[in-house]
Amino acid sequence: MTDWVSTKMARQMLGVSATTIKRWANERKMPSMRTAGGHRRFKRSDIQRILGGQVTMSDSPALKEHWLDWLAATANSTFIEARVKDLYSEFDSWFAVADFLASVFEKIDTRWTMGKCAILEEHVASGRLGLALSAISSSFRVREGAPICLLVTLPGEQYALGLSLAQMCLRSENIEAVCAGTNTPVDQIISRMPEWQPHSIGLFASSFSLGRDSLASAYKKVATTCKKLDVELLLVGRGAWPDSVDYGLRYRTFTELEELLPGMAAVSSRSASNHAQFSNT
Repeated sequence: MTDWVSTKMARQMLGVSATTIKRWANERKMPSMRTAGGHRRFKRSDIQRILGGQVTMSDSPALKEHWLDWLAATANSTFIEARVKDLYSEFDSWFAVADFLASVFEKIDTRWTMGKCAILEEHVASGRLGLALSAISSSFRVREGAPICLLVTLPGEQYALGLSLAQMCLRSENIEAVCAGTNTPVDQIISRMPEWQPHSIGLFASSFSLGRDSLASAYKKVATTCKKLDVELLLVGRGAWPDSVDYGLRYRTFTELEELLPGMAAVSSRSASNHAQFSNT
């Protein structure tokens, strides 16, 4: 078996388009040689290095560029799922993986803001990664009676990827994380809490979400009910949350959220019955 492969073979092995392969070669991200006839050839070892995620944390800018290319050009969700698992092998923490992937989408958002990326491209990339994260989350077996964390975003927030990243992280630690989707009305969150009685609620807000006053108002309403029902409240993301909160915990990164796990892992006496009730609602 030759160590050099054609552009077509490299594209099939990596699951990306011919255009992406050509750009990687031109930018020297993926070394190549040319045959006498002018055709590119790529080393199998370089392809295997990319497939195996063998990029160190010190090479994170290069790794982010690979991810931008993969999400833009790769329609195979199985390929994306495998690359997420490669990140875990590198970082040894699903929470660190979540922070890395969140930073990739910050770059995509920046490109969109600068007019270098269409909103459709951003949505497609988010959808592809979302499918991979869902598959990984489903692979974690959460035990019956585990603590329940309800994950929601408030009205005006369209960034659903944060919920998927949090769900993956929490389920990996035996916490039943349930995503309630985006644009969740505050009054519905409050009205259903007495019935569902989750162990905790995670409210997410990105830097593109509601303004400070709107978030402060929503926080106050949810926090009042959480405090009354003894439900833990988590404020996660880079949104304009209040600078100080009198109930709940504020986390900007998933790695910071990981510090909360010892408290969330303690299963309360109500968890077993609530788990079945919430799952069947």
